[in-house]
Amino acid sequence: MALLDWLLPPKWRSLLQGFKSYGYSGDYQSWSAASKASMGYADAALFDKVKAAALAVKNGKAAFERDSVLFEKREFDYPLLSALLYVANQNSSLKVLDFGGATGSMYFQYRPVLAHLTELKWLVVEQAHFVAFGQQELQNDQLQFYTDLTAAMTENAPQLAILGCVLPYLEYPYQWLDEVYNSHIPYVLIDKHPVIRGNRDQLTVQKTNPKVYTASYPAWFFGEEKFRAALVGRYELLFEYVCPDQSNLAGSSFKGFFLKRIV
Repeated sequence: MALLDWLLPPKWRSLLQGFKSYGYSGDYQSWSAASKASMGYADAALFDKVKAAALAVKNGKAAFERDSVLFEKREFDYPLLSALLYVANQNSSLKVLDFGGATGSMYFQYRPVLAHLTELKWLVVEQAHFVAFGQQELQNDQLQFYTDLTAAMTENAPQLAILGCVLPYLEYPYQWLDEVYNSHIPYVLIDKHPVIRGNRDQLTVQKTNPKVYTASYPAWFFGEEKFRAALVGRYELLFEYVCPDQSNLAGSSFKGFFLKRIV
């Protein structure tokens, strides 16, 4: 490394060191092994940051937030927006089940362009501490929080399920995909889904960018052939897209899949 330090300009050295300090690594044989190699979340500090960001958006001090980072100007993921409007156009209303939706970040981000609908319901399914905070501080007639899929489905009939980069962080992602399918939700959007070439999933440990927050945890990259095979006979693929997200894992990319359930 001493030679590289001498050859590279200071700015490039800084970028290289920053890149190596976070990202994805490993090919673990079990979730427990990957968990042992992870430090987990800095729960209290991170959750406090998330709560503060969510309240700032609620109070009009920012346009929206993502992973506790505030944005002053509204931005849209246009494939996601297309899916929302496509489903809403079926009957001039929209009921979304946002699995792993944190504090309703997507709801606040997209609410202005959905204001014309006769009915909008955004149902966030999350961990208990997110739900408790959401119900106390953020919930309204449109935005509601639940600790499990069954409770959300019992009280509502969602038309669209959004799985926004949530399957990679579940120990048994295909079982959760089964559960969503068995819920009979007509449309599913799988967004920011990490895939690698081939028919084999790879279990890594992800270290987050310390500029956002410090954590590391198990994260799947899905063999694209295997993942697509899991959808066959269940869903019609309406469209797919490549997401701008990137990783340091060779042969990987992030994709989105907009699916219609085959009745």
